[in-house]
Parts: sequence; structure tokens; C-alpha cells
Amino acid sequence: MAPRTILVADDDRHLRESLVEMLVGLGCQALPAANGNAAMTELSRTRFSLLLSDVSGFQLIAWAQERGCADRCALMSARTDALLSTRAHEAGAVAMLAKPVALRHLSTLLTNAFGPA
Repeated sequence: MAPRTILVADDDRHLRESLVEMLVGLGCQALPAANGNAAMTELSRTRFSLLLSDVSGFQLIAWAQERGCADRCALMSARTDALLSTRAHEAGAVAMLAKPVALRHLSTLLTNAFGPA
């Protein structure tokens, strides 16, 4: 099976680097994007298994879905609640993760999105 390719889009450099490191440790190929424009550039070049974006990425996931450049999308936010989770799912996100993202939640996301490794 080909490795899962994941684009991590978040303006927080430390969180972005940490997520990329965790995803690589989980056997994925992960690339960082510092903002929406950088993410769109990467999405234009490569089809990703998953786009993991800050909650400000509602427009980004819509853009990616319209172009078919990410198989799945997930959002993350420091403030998660039922309404935000509902909005994320209505927008097509497979999950809404709370920041900071714990390794076990990232692992669960991958299992739920793709099945066991």
C-alpha cells in the first residue's frame, strides 16, 4: 500500500512541525504549509490522502474538494464545541480535532479515515 500523503496547513510553526513529525512517526508522508496560499500551491501540485487544516481552513477545504486534490479533509481548532464540529462535518471534514492535537487523536483520525495501517 502506498504511504498516506498528508498536508498539514497551520500558521503555528511549532504545531505544524510537531504534527508533521507525529505523522511521519505514524508511517505517513507529511508536508507542512504555513498558510492557505502555501497549502493551495501544494494541493495544486500533489493529490493528498488528507488535508489537515486549522479551522480557518473552511474555505481551503472547499477549494480542495472542488478540485479533487485531497481525498479527505480534517480541521483542528483550539476551541472545539458541538456547533463547530457540526459545521466542520457539514463542510465535508471527516473530523474536528482539538488543539494541541494529541498523538492518540491523530492516530484515531488516521484509523477512522483510512482503516488500520
